[in-house]
Order: sequence, then C-alpha cells, then structure tokens
Amino acid sequence: MASAHEGCREDCGVRALGIAGSVVAMLFVSQPTLAADEASGGAGASQLDEPPEPEPEAPPTSDVSSSSPSSEEPESAKSVPPPSEARPAEVSPPPNVAQSRTAPPVVRPPTEAVAPSRVFARSGAWLASVDDALPLFGLGAASSLSAWSTLRIGDPGGMNHLVPPRPVAIDAAIGDRLTAGFSPVLEQTVSSDGGIHIGGLAVRAGYVFSLGERVFLWPRAGLSYVEGVPDERTFEHRLDLVVDGRVGWTPRGTWALTVGPSLLLPLAVGKRNLNMGSAAWGPQPPHVDPFPRIGLSAGLTVRLDDEPTSPRASASEGPPRFLLGIERAVPLLRVWSGDGADARIDVGTTDSTNRFPVMPRAAFDVVTQNTVTIGADASAGYVRTSSYSFFPSNAPDAFVMGAAPRLGGFFRQSEHLAFWPRVGLTCVYASASRPDGISSKTFHLGADLDAFVVAIVARDVGITVGPSLALPLAGSRRGSPLPAESPYIGTGLVTADYSFLAFSISAGLVLLL
Repeated sequence: MASAHEGCREDCGVRALGIAGSVVAMLFVSQPTLAADEASGGAGASQLDEPPEPEPEAPPTSDVSSSSPSSEEPESAKSVPPPSEARPAEVSPPPNVAQSRTAPPVVRPPTEAVAPSRVFARSGAWLASVDDALPLFGLGAASSLSAWSTLRIGDPGGMNHLVPPRPVAIDAAIGDRLTAGFSPVLEQTVSSDGGIHIGGLAVRAGYVFSLGERVFLWPRAGLSYVEGVPDERTFEHRLDLVVDGRVGWTPRGTWALTVGPSLLLPLAVGKRNLNMGSAAWGPQPPHVDPFPRIGLSAGLTVRLDDEPTSPRASASEGPPRFLLGIERAVPLLRVWSGDGADARIDVGTTDSTNRFPVMPRAAFDVVTQNTVTIGADASAGYVRTSSYSFFPSNAPDAFVMGAAPRLGGFFRQSEHLAFWPRVGLTCVYASASRPDGISSKTFHLGADLDAFVVAIVARDVGITVGPSLALPLAGSRRGSPLPAESPYIGTGLVTADYSFLAFSISAGLVLLL
C-alpha cells in the first residue's frame, strides 16, 4: 500500500512539473506580443488579460486528489499575472551596449590638398631667383651701360664680348601670390687701367597666377637704375622700365624652373661724347642713343623658407641622386690674370671678366656610390656685335663652346649642412670673324678646384658658397693681324698666349633631387 501511494505521488509530481513548464513557456512566447500591443495602445493587452484555458487532463485517481496538488505546484502555475506587472518582473532591461564599448573616434573629412603652384608664393614666402641662369635669346643692349648692341643665341660665354649681368633677385610674398622684390648690382674692379665702377638697384612687383596643379604664370614689372664711371663706349647712368613674364613648373612648391621673355626699355640716360669712329670703320655719330633689350631665358627660383606642410630632408636619407643648379650666380671676389693683361681684382655681384671659368653657368651632377658626384657645366652660343644698329647685320660675330666636366664628393654633415669638394677640367673653344675678313680662333684648357659648402635651407634646396681655383694648362689665340687703329685691338692677334689664372669666391643655388 505504501508503494502504491509513493508511485502515485511521483506521478502527480511529474504532471505538476509538466503543467508549470507549459505555463512558463507560454509566458515567454507571449512577451513580444504583449510589448507590441502595449506600444500600439493596449488593444492586444485586453485580450490577453484572461488567463489561458488549461489543457485537458485525464481525471486523476483518488490517490492524486488526496495528495493536495495545489501545495506542490510552483507560484508561477497558480495564476498568470497581467503583462503590465509581469514584464518588469520577468524581463530585465538589456545591458547598455553603448556604455560597455569604447566610443568610436570622430571621423573628420580629409583636408583638401593645396596645389604646389599655390603653395609656391603663399603669403610670407621668400624667393631667390636667377632668371637668366640659361640665356636662350637676346637682342639689343649688350649691358646696362654699354652703347653696343648684340644678337645672342644660346649662352656665348668665354670670350671678351660684353654680356648682360645675371644678378640674383630676392622676392617676398607680401600677400597671397602677390610679390615684391629687388636685385642689387655692384661691380668694383681694381686694375692698372682704372677698372670698372658700377652700382645700381632694380625693384619689381608681380603676381603669381596658378595655371594648374604645378604650373603657374608670374608676370612682373619694375624699374632698374645703374650708374658708373663712363669710358668712350659706355653711358654715365641709365634708368629702364623692366617687364617680364615667367612660366614656372614646381613639383612640390619649394622650387621652380622658369622660362619666359623680358623687355628692358630705356627711360632716361646720362650720356657723354661717345665717339666710336675709327679709320677702319669711318666716322660715327658723337652721340649714340641707348638700345632697348629683349630676351628669352630659363631660370631657377627657390624658396628660402620651408613650407610648413613640406617635410624636410634628414641626414638619414643620405645624399640626393641628382644635383641641378646655377653656379657662380653671385660672384663675391675674383682675382684673375691672363691674355697678357695685368692682374685684376673684381668685387661685386656681377661678372666683369666675361670668361668661362668664373662666369655664371648652369650645372648638372649625378650622385653615385652614395657620395661620389659626376657632372659638368656646359654652354654654347652665337653672338654678333654692332655699334650702329639695333639689329646687328654686317658686324663681327663669334661662336663659343665651353664644357667643364668634374668629379667630386657630396658629404652630408647634418640636416642643414653638406660639404662638396670637386676637381675637373675646363675647355673653351671660340671662333670669331669680322666683315673685313679678319678672323681668330681661341682655345683654352684649364684645371678647376672647388670647395663648396652647401647650406640646406629648405626641402631639396641648397645655397652653395665657397672658393674656386682655375689653373691654366694650355691656351692660344691665332688669327689675322688687326690694324693698329681698330677698336677691336686685342681680339685677333697672330699668335697669343691665352692662359687664364683665377681665384674666386662665389655663391650659387642647387637643387637636391
């Protein structure tokens, strides 16, 4: 009897647990529906307030009824609470995911990149330019104070022909792309024949127009004033209107290669009795009006200050692969002798020798083996000189070709400093002729020693300063004799030594590419 009673109690317990499980399952299934109905106005909640009908069960036996099943059932099986009371009690709120995670970073739109052509002349920039680093064409006044007129094609340096100065101009961007600059001219020569004494200043203003991402247009206009001690073929002083326009290409806004035309128009000239007549050429007018000058040249402009967004080259990057620049752009001191002339001492910013070893010239070098540099200077050109017409026709002319290969070492000392010693050769050949049949041929071979210090002022931009020594190895000039009364005396001797010895200190610009 006891076993039967115990079996009945086990069967009742199992049934009670089954009923409780069914009720709990129905409660969880009904929660989404209850929440949706509550959000919609409670229409569905009124339908679920009634307890669900119990599932039909088999009638229990007498043993089950005597066991008081209500005392065995859990509290959840007794009644189903209203949804409004059951939801907060049974369902805990979900965890705050936003608080448990790290806040995502704020995404800002990328800053728009500024074109290098706009960065180049941004307000506050300082620019150094050698506009005539590579002369391409010229017609008119041989130099600022000269009464001669010349036709030039290329860069005919290396002879005694008068050449216009190639000074360095400094410009400041006083506004966004608005520039103002100046260019000093100072030339002082000490020699037995009195030498040359020239001083002057040029001022200009311009505006940089961006033509593309890396291309810009830079028109400029200004005034140039030069005065000096005149001789029989020069003026006392001269005031000119200078207008030019440069098209530039800049890869990153720290330097630019430029090319464009220029015009130098005389406004006021102080003259003396310029009698250029001779027995060979016949009488010439006592007063000669100054010639204007038009030209076309390629140049180099660099920023002397770093652009804030431009990274600076570090010493760990090693030497550059290529070196492109203009050397001897600013002659500071020259001591030279040659061609049978007395020694001269030149001080100033323009070259008065007109000789290839010390005159400004473009250069290109390749860096190999990390420090070894191999490069050369070179120039070639044609010139025709006249004293009586703007466009020289029946006048003396000359073809000049010069080259200076060299070998050196580029030693990076720090982020801002490098040492660049070099040794090389200079070879110059010139052929000149006159309308009367007199001609000459000139040859010069010399050795060059340079020791330049490179101050790296900005990304890819350096300033070279240092001494140079030109030693003569061989040289001669051969040609037809000239009459004693000729104004070209000294340019066509039968045989003459053309040795050239010079020591100079100069400054220039170089790109570290």
